[in-house]
Amino acid sequence: MGIKRNKLFIELQSGPKINKENMFSLFRWKHAINWDLMLAQIKKTENACQLIDAYLYPSRLFPLYIDIMEANLYILDDMFYDQTGIRMGNKHDSSLFSDIDNLKFWNMDCYQKIKMSIEGIDRIVLYLMNLSKQIPLLDISHPIIDSVRRVYENNITLPAFVFNDIYKESLCHYAYEAYRESITDEKALQDQYLKILDFLDNYRSLFCFLIELTVRDCDFEELLTSFRQGVKGQEFIKPWRHDFEGSRDSLIAKMEKDPELEPWVNKYTHRREDKSLFEHLFCDENWHIRNEEEVYNTDNWIRILTIAAVLQEYDEQQNAVIEKAEEEKKEETILLKLSLYFKDEDTAKRFLNSVQQMNDREIITLVKKYRDGCLCTDTSKNLWKVLHEADLYKSLYTNWNAQLNKR
Repeated sequence: MGIKRNKLFIELQSGPKINKENMFSLFRWKHAINWDLMLAQIKKTENACQLIDAYLYPSRLFPLYIDIMEANLYILDDMFYDQTGIRMGNKHDSSLFSDIDNLKFWNMDCYQKIKMSIEGIDRIVLYLMNLSKQIPLLDISHPIIDSVRRVYENNITLPAFVFNDIYKESLCHYAYEAYRESITDEKALQDQYLKILDFLDNYRSLFCFLIELTVRDCDFEELLTSFRQGVKGQEFIKPWRHDFEGSRDSLIAKMEKDPELEPWVNKYTHRREDKSLFEHLFCDENWHIRNEEEVYNTDNWIRILTIAAVLQEYDEQQNAVIEKAEEEKKEETILLKLSLYFKDEDTAKRFLNSVQQMNDREIITLVKKYRDGCLCTDTSKNLWKVLHEADLYKSLYTNWNAQLNKR
């Protein structure tokens, strides 16, 4: 059962096209799924679904309308694949959601249309389940109802009644008699029915996942890393780099004067420790979202990411300056100690620059060279101690002494 798809079409499909590029690259920037097209196809699928009438069974029209319904779902799947490189189909593959996660950001602005898509799928499922509980289909519907109840009962209210319209049954018996089928493959029909419901369940799960509101701190950190690495992200960070020479507070004060960033600067820099960043920015005291439109606005997230990226880069630059100063101070201290064991400070400095890239054996060779050239005036345990404490010579003194005296 089911409308046959062209084998050539299936064989010539390219590999997954899910774009692995940074979501803040030029190619991915503001690129969302065409939800108007997806919604229109869901509506067509809903219309096709309503062609199916329980009283058509067991006429030849019943499996025909089921086929049309299934074909419309394949078209929906092809549309989604053409835009994303992902096929949901009727197979349960949780690994797909790692790729789908990459789609979530730029589709946030479309959350109302995604919700409408979910509602459309729910109406289709309810219609199909209502059909399966009507008298003509009871013989084939038990395994269908049991299977679907496990998936949908917590999401939507399934019909609990059995509908029996005596007048319609009599009328349809006459009207559909010309199409009556003497033999029906009940197992094939059950399998196709379940396949369609699996299709719908996968897409319902997909759409729910795309508008999932939970943004954990680790999710934000991954988003921030992508933003800083992306070409478009760099365009938002670059103008602020000329303000990195001042203090962190002065940088924050300048960002607060920017009309785009101002609403978010104070919120971001005064985060509460008992809340995640998402909860702090978008939720009230009872952890309820204050404004969905504010949450699902990618422009708001770009502003938040800009603030976070600028401050993170500033902190990294300042830490690098501090680390460099500490390293220089440490080197000066080591150099001061080494100067006691060499002819002069310049000689000690040349020696230090060399040993920083050497292993223990190479250091011993260099010490011997300096000693034989009268550049190193003392190769005693004290010199070993200076190098060992600076983590330049790793081995113990016994090794140092044995190697120095080795011919």
